[in-house]
Amino acid sequence: MGAVIDQFNRAFRDFNTDGIAASGLAEVDKADARAIGPIIEQAVAQVGLGALISARFATLAAANASLAYPDGAVAIVYADATATNNDLIVKSGASGTGNWVVSGIILGIIQAIAGPATAAATQAAELAGHYANDATNTDVPGAPAGSRGARYWALQAAASAATIAGIISRVLKYPGWLLAIKGSGRRLVWGIKDSGAVWAYLSEIVTLNITALLSIAGSLRIGTVALKAPGSYPGVFWAYIDGSRRKIWALLTDGTIWAYRAQAVTLTAGTIRVGSASVYNASWIVFTSPDASGNYQVYKQSRATGQVTALTMSGNHTDLKINGSVAAWLTDGTYSDYCDLDAGTSGPVTARPLLWAVGHSMLANYAANRQPPLPDKVASALNWPLVNFAIQGSGSAQQVARAGLVATTLTVTGNTIPASGPVTITGVTPNDFIISAYGPRSIYGWLGGVYGYLTWDASAGERFWRATPGDAVPISAAATWTPDVGTAFSGVALIWALVNDDHGSAGRAASLANLNTIVAALKALGKRFIILREFPRTTDTIGSASRADIDALNAAVQAAYPNNWLDLMPTLYGNAAPSDATAVSQGLVPPSLSAGDGFHLGNAGNDLATVAIVNFIKAKGWA
Repeated sequence: MGAVIDQFNRAFRDFNTDGIAASGLAEVDKADARAIGPIIEQAVAQVGLGALISARFATLAAANASLAYPDGAVAIVYADATATNNDLIVKSGASGTGNWVVSGIILGIIQAIAGPATAAATQAAELAGHYANDATNTDVPGAPAGSRGARYWALQAAASAATIAGIISRVLKYPGWLLAIKGSGRRLVWGIKDSGAVWAYLSEIVTLNITALLSIAGSLRIGTVALKAPGSYPGVFWAYIDGSRRKIWALLTDGTIWAYRAQAVTLTAGTIRVGSASVYNASWIVFTSPDASGNYQVYKQSRATGQVTALTMSGNHTDLKINGSVAAWLTDGTYSDYCDLDAGTSGPVTARPLLWAVGHSMLANYAANRQPPLPDKVASALNWPLVNFAIQGSGSAQQVARAGLVATTLTVTGNTIPASGPVTITGVTPNDFIISAYGPRSIYGWLGGVYGYLTWDASAGERFWRATPGDAVPISAAATWTPDVGTAFSGVALIWALVNDDHGSAGRAASLANLNTIVAALKALGKRFIILREFPRTTDTIGSASRADIDALNAAVQAAYPNNWLDLMPTLYGNAAPSDATAVSQGLVPPSLSAGDGFHLGNAGNDLATVAIVNFIKAKGWA
């Protein structure tokens, strides 16, 4: 009977692969199926020849009409109209009595072999029938609701080819979300490339007169999302405006688009790059925008309130990334900075040195004949970034407040920060850290939780300006001011901060206390620092009371911080001119190295001081 099984296996071979019904070349070949009959017949004949079968009957009825066989005799029915009767039959009852009973042996063998293949063939035929038509496949088990057959979609695709081609060719070749803003019957489409760049696609000149829609200062809703890929990529990017101006657009989580600082927009035809894609998490959107010099600064925007906060104010920043609550970017193409968006803290991604300057006019940027200032020259020589908090004319108490090391409060007119524009500061405690007789200046920070900057000039006095327009914010009198110190405490501090203090015994004690506050903050962070010797002025001649006071101050500072003390005076020798020699003998700045007042260093003096400071840093192993 092996030939029977072999032929069954060949004729009813498997074509159900991984549970998926197949068809076509795997279907049962009719010739193979027909070949089963002769093999069975031959096999049965061979069995009969072996005396295993007592008789052969064409039908079961013919068998039951012939009962002259003993109980248990075996016969076969081979041509009954009822298919299940064509099998081995067994005699039940003595000879001449009883009946023949169908055993089901042969049928069982056939069903065991052919049953699965037959079921799979039936399923494949049904599915093929459904997917070949254009009806909905609601009656196909497992088919998605509303799905349709292949023929239907092929017809639909062919009918829509002309329409689809016009969109796919220019827009959908870039993945990401797409926006469409329509004006006067024309449409502007935006998309994000794999690289993260935002691009615009135009077929004609598009003009959006956003200004005409302004009703209140601040945010302005201008449209809704037209196309959006799965994932709904919210973010902020910058759009090109009138050749020189730029606008910020935001895609919010509710699917609306908003514009900030709206102006009239004109975009020329063609494909133009309009900016870099932003990065974001559940709470923040981080983006860059160009400043007046064309360098890109980094900003964060709260997705809850829409408030925008500047994270950088100098340098050029690119390659934004975000991981959890921390955003990072490449600064000036050489090193990376980061900001913890939730905590508001920032610093270098790696243990990168940074020069922080804190002090008075010796370090400040104000005199034309002292450009660049000393801290800039030192930072350049070391190839380090610089944060310079020095303010000309300031005392040590102002520097402590400027660095955020003492609680400071401000009171403004009406106890309200307006929606836009400045508000006058009427009171500062415990000391005024911005007023100076040496010209305008500004300091960034937070007043009553609103980010902005303080300005001072001789005519307008002190004022606070919010960084971005918004609703008016009431604040209390003596509201907390928190300066934006950024990465100030991230590297080596250059401190030159005491010369404008009172140098008498009481003033000297206050100066040392303020210096100790700055140093303590640095030490708590494990940072390094250099304290520079204060120079006497030309009026502080040897033997004078003022010279005694400045010498006593320097001696006290050197005694307190001997390992961080640097006296620049021995390095300041320009030439052998009598005036220089006289100044050196008096412990004063040589005229050839001064800025013209015999006290401040000019460019030549700053060059020599730079060499001394850099050598000091390298000798300490800090660079």
